Amino acid sequence: MSPSKQRGRDFAIILKSLSDLGYVVEWRVINAADYGMPQRRKRVFILAYLEKSTIFKQLKKTLALDWLISKGTLASALPVYSDNFSRQNVFNLEDDIVNISSSFNSLGGASLFENCGLMVNGSVTTLKTVPKIEGKPICLGDVLQNGEVTEDFYINENDIKKWHYLKGPKKEVRKNASGFEYNYSEGGMHFPDPLNKPSRTIITGEGGPSPSRFKHVVLTEKGYRRLSPVELERLNMFPDNHTELEGVTNTKRAFFMGNALVVGVVEKIGLALKEKLKMPQNYNRLDKASVLSFAKKIKDKSLREVCDESILEHNYSGKGNFGQILEKYYFQYEPNSDSEADFSEINLELKATPLKQLKNRHYRSKERLVLNIINYLEIVDQDFVNSTFWKKNSNLLLIFYLHNFSQDILDYVIKLVDEWNFPKNDLEIIKGIGKNKEENS
Repeated sequence: MSPSKQRGRDFAIILKSLSDLGYVVEWRVINAADYGMPQRRKRVFILAYLEKSTIFKQLKKTLALDWLISKGTLASALPVYSDNFSRQNVFNLEDDIVNISSSFNSLGGASLFENCGLMVNGSVTTLKTVPKIEGKPICLGDVLQNGEVTEDFYINENDIKKWHYLKGPKKEVRKNASGFEYNYSEGGMHFPDPLNKPSRTIITGEGGPSPSRFKHVVLTEKGYRRLSPVELERLNMFPDNHTELEGVTNTKRAFFMGNALVVGVVEKIGLALKEKLKMPQNYNRLDKASVLSFAKKIKDKSLREVCDESILEHNYSGKGNFGQILEKYYFQYEPNSDSEADFSEINLELKATPLKQLKNRHYRSKERLVLNIINYLEIVDQDFVNSTFWKKNSNLLLIFYLHNFSQDILDYVIKLVDEWNFPKNDLEIIKGIGKNKEENS
């Protein structure tokens, strides 16, 4: 893509363009077969995060090498390691795109970019990484439609010699259209393609019956044949007949697969992105501002949206189960009935309570909020300020969710999150009632 005398120039332009738009960028060259997928298809995957995004905030707290090797989105999706940290380049893309185009790597030589990297505010860290290969790969033989392929995919015996020639090694003199003679050579390719390995890369010219150096050919009990559209779909990990549409020929279906990505790679990256985009499951219990900030991030969201998949395994039921799920899977502490506040370090008690929506679309409390259970035998011996009630409930974190009988509890939307304290006038009245009871007794 880049000029031979400016290797890496065009990729530098891509990175700089994204940086100018307010993105930080990570990238990796990924071969799908390295992660057990059925096709050797090597592509550059680029992820760009706006500088105001959740992922950028995580990235900003992480060393570049840690992000690339273990903590980043791509590293989480498709693990790697580096056996040579000396193959690391760090440099800045400070010029504008015009100057980068004319001067990047103008002294020539190898590209400055390795197969993995990160750019933040114009600062590039790039590193040679190696995939962590686990398990047995899916091979070409694993995706074949045995006995299900129509006769038009089988190669005519009269064409076998032409196929052998095109796929074989060559060293010959050729003549172009103007009569100029030149030496031509190329290495041989497997014929037929081996079934015990992931396939070669599918290209757009995979379809059609004409002999070709680049089309896949397999040897079956019935003879040599090309790959069917379903088999090409399987090599890219699409569902069978994904491209079977009205008016779309088999040749065009093959063309589609030659232009596609191996979706298994995309799926893994997507799942890792989903995890990164969830609300961060950490906060400082010793800092009220941190707890409140973390709590307010769930406003207008459901528990399913903000918690990881382990929430699906909850076994809470009955009255108060929403609050218990919220405590365990979002705030990550075990629900309890202790006499102290849930966040005792900062004297803050968490209470979750349902709302209902009226016909005029206004909201109203669905039920009374129970603050705590009182021991009537002990409470009479306590003054209000030192009572277990006041110790637990003097400062409340209230979370209101919209109850909906037609929804799963994990899909209830949280409508209001706020800190609440007893109004001063009300508090004086409550204290006065307690004082009067003490005097009367």
